Amino acid sequence: MKLGLLLSAALALAGSTGLLDGAAAGTLSPQEHAEHLARRFAFSMPPAAVAGLAAPGADIAWLDQQLQPGTIDDAGSTLESPPQQLNPDGGFPDWNIYERIMLQHWVRTHRQVQAKLELHWLDHFSVSLDKVGDPAVMANYDKLVRQNALGNFTDLATAVATSAAMLEWLDNDGNIGPVANENFARECMQLFVMGPYQLRMNGAVKTDANGLPIPNYSQDDVQAVALAMTGYQVIYSWNDLNPQTRFTVVYLPGNHDPRPLRFQGQTYTVPDSMKAMRHVISILTHNPSTAPFQAKEMLQRFVTETPSPEYVAAIASVWAQHVDDPDQIAQVVKAIVEYPEFDQADHAMLKQPIELMVGMLRQLPGLLQPSSGNGPGESLIWALSDASQEPYTPPSVFSFYRPGQLATMVNASSRLNRGNDLAWLASIKPGDSYAMTMFDIAKLRTRIGSTKARPIADYLLQALLGGDNPTLRSILV
Repeated sequence: MKLGLLLSAALALAGSTGLLDGAAAGTLSPQEHAEHLARRFAFSMPPAAVAGLAAPGADIAWLDQQLQPGTIDDAGSTLESPPQQLNPDGGFPDWNIYERIMLQHWVRTHRQVQAKLELHWLDHFSVSLDKVGDPAVMANYDKLVRQNALGNFTDLATAVATSAAMLEWLDNDGNIGPVANENFARECMQLFVMGPYQLRMNGAVKTDANGLPIPNYSQDDVQAVALAMTGYQVIYSWNDLNPQTRFTVVYLPGNHDPRPLRFQGQTYTVPDSMKAMRHVISILTHNPSTAPFQAKEMLQRFVTETPSPEYVAAIASVWAQHVDDPDQIAQVVKAIVEYPEFDQADHAMLKQPIELMVGMLRQLPGLLQPSSGNGPGESLIWALSDASQEPYTPPSVFSFYRPGQLATMVNASSRLNRGNDLAWLASIKPGDSYAMTMFDIAKLRTRIGSTKARPIADYLLQALLGGDNPTLRSILV
């Protein structure tokens, strides 16, 4: 019980800081580099695993293996299976099971880099259940994103654009020429692929003779791209009560505008087939601004919100060099970690609520189990909702925050909520009515191996903050 209370205090303190250290950057020791790598490209690790990552060459070997997720056995990463049958009235027997399965995977998966890229792309290609209205469609979307998270960006963007979730979310479902809905076409260019303005390789916006930003596309481009993307539709088989198989995406030639279309300065004849979307997406992904646009956003989400122009240019060059490679994104991730500025950004970013809570459940460790008719991890959905980052419900197409504006997620109220939610999770015990998500005190006690105040405090802070905060350590002791 005392350890549980101390853990509650440690989590409340850590949560109230937002897990932002702000220490001056310097040369990192192997241990510090391992901690930094685990924070940014994994959902953190227990201290023993971090120590193993700090061994000579271990970080490189770990990253190389992580960038090939198919080589990593991930059996047991989820605790539930999706339902195979809806209720007779067409309702879901468990509305939240798909979201729980996603969170279970993030807490338990061995494919950590893939999971963090999955989170990144779900933020980048934001979709919300509030409009999609079908959790099985959301789960299918997450599956497509996960499968392509470390692959080729054109493949990923095409899979996203032709998914049932995105077609419904941004109104490209049933889009018909010659008067097409422009919503998805506009967001695809502005937010998803190449950005609103022409960019130099270092991320700087190009300007005209009057010093004004040069647009990356015109309204005519939006209209033409929208027409090029017509013909796709989500079809539901309402007699099929299997929620995973009752919907499919089809291409209807009669709904497509077959005329040659001019956009991005050229005239294109888009294939009148299911390949139409990939044809258009590929043109956009090869736009000169796409590499710096994507490189800068990845750096802002994984390393620092203020990357140097040199860092952006270096990563954009890798992006462009591998633009047609099947492992393009994996190559970019490796380049990000190997660049000297990566280590210089140690403790430079807040943790998002998902990173914070999922990471702590991996570090301490956590325990997911069913309770009171709820599935394992159900209360984690509640905690994330309270912290304003429930995975299935981003508030807009901009997701939970815009790149470079992570601090907008943290204010006095949200800091208090983070601390309270973590302390609440730590106070739950097996047998409690809401014991679907908790910290495994018995396993934590074994890992610490001591009942003394200082070793316990040192372990908790090593797990939660890298062990480098004397103020919090003294409070806990």
